[in-house]
Amino acid sequence: MQVLGTESFLTIPDVNGQLVMLNGGSTGTITTGTLAARPAASTAGNLYVDTTNNNIWRDTGAVWVSLSRVLQVVSGSIPAATGTSQITTALTAVPVLADGTTAWTTSFTPISASSKLIISFDLTVAHGSSARTIIASVFAGSTNIGSAAVYLATANTPGRIGVYLVYSPGSTAAITFTAKAGATAGGTFAISQVNSTTGTLGGAAATEYTIMEIL
Repeated sequence: MQVLGTESFLTIPDVNGQLVMLNGGSTGTITTGTLAARPAASTAGNLYVDTTNNNIWRDTGAVWVSLSRVLQVVSGSIPAATGTSQITTALTAVPVLADGTTAWTTSFTPISASSKLIISFDLTVAHGSSARTIIASVFAGSTNIGSAAVYLATANTPGRIGVYLVYSPGSTAAITFTAKAGATAGGTFAISQVNSTTGTLGGAAATEYTIMEIL
């Protein structure tokens, strides 16, 4: 038995082997474990320390409510790649999933249906020919949720495309996000390279994407 302030606590393992803090007063219990091991909401005032996302959840008696605005952060590398796939969609229309070459793709499962996702990344791009427009787009499934572009006046001279999007998933179903890039005219273009051949800067030209889920 431990005493904290005016409350008495007893720490015991639950059925999953996770430590639970019980008390004899009005304060709820505190359990620690992975997000996947979090029990169903049942008793108002209980707290759950989520070791998967370093988050704390409060039980309302009906649902778990996050005490942090940031629910989770997922990131990944954007490796060097070259391609010849063009953006065939007219510049007056929305680019489609079939356009260009994949820069990165990942499956993301939102924790909350009412959250927003902040998706951000930079692409270092180049093209083997001059006067080329490079377009980068992000897709949720097959739906375009945002595009950005850069004009490269000179062949094999790098440019940079910055993408920053806010997306509302509306559910907790898994979403496949895909970023694709390509040129509006023929030739070889490169992602995470400073030219269209081997200019990877030893891998240092590679960047990362980040998906942050917030309330």
